[in-house]
Amino acid sequence: MYPYSLPIVEHRVTDELVPFAYNALDEDALTGIPNRRAMNDALEHAIHDERLAGNFGVVVVDLNDFKEEVNDLHGHDEGDRYLENAAGALKDSIRPEDVASLVTRFGGDEFVILLSGVNETSVLNQIIERLHANLDEIGVPNAMGGKVHEPGETATQLLDAADKLMYTHKRKQRIENLSPEQISAYGQIEKIAREADISLRGIASTITALRAGIGE
Repeated sequence: MYPYSLPIVEHRVTDELVPFAYNALDEDALTGIPNRRAMNDALEHAIHDERLAGNFGVVVVDLNDFKEEVNDLHGHDEGDRYLENAAGALKDSIRPEDVASLVTRFGGDEFVILLSGVNETSVLNQIIERLHANLDEIGVPNAMGGKVHEPGETATQLLDAADKLMYTHKRKQRIENLSPEQISAYGQIEKIAREADISLRGIASTITALRAGIGE
């Protein structure tokens, strides 16, 4: 149905893919896929499952400009269909015989995907590229970021890291769509922001030192 599937059997850690544990009743009413609670539950189980230690990853997916370009322009009914199509594309892009996965609607226009049997960033990036291409194929612009779990990493840390990478991807996309003049102006704004941040941090450090010196 979609131009790319994910044949990564050779990257399995064991012959049997380890499924993710979650409450099947935790389902998103609109898309029919598991919801945020299911993802949080599955993440906690995965982190404490010795079979999955260091052998799973997470992908955060954000649908670009969903509110402005879809909901606001075409109405909530069209927005609902858009989200359902996106959920279907993400699910159908991954073959269950190759990768044990859990595709969830995390909230609004954000989806989070868990993948077991993935223990290398290069493999995860390959999956991200293909998921990204499949959403593009059905006319759903998106940004993604993914992270392989490291021993000792909490669910919050893992999700935060993947989320930051997703925003890095989104920022790169926006810059690529700018004209040379806009890119130059954008660069100047970033430079000013960095310098302002450094200056503010310097002032804060000075104030802290002065307060310490006078015994506050």
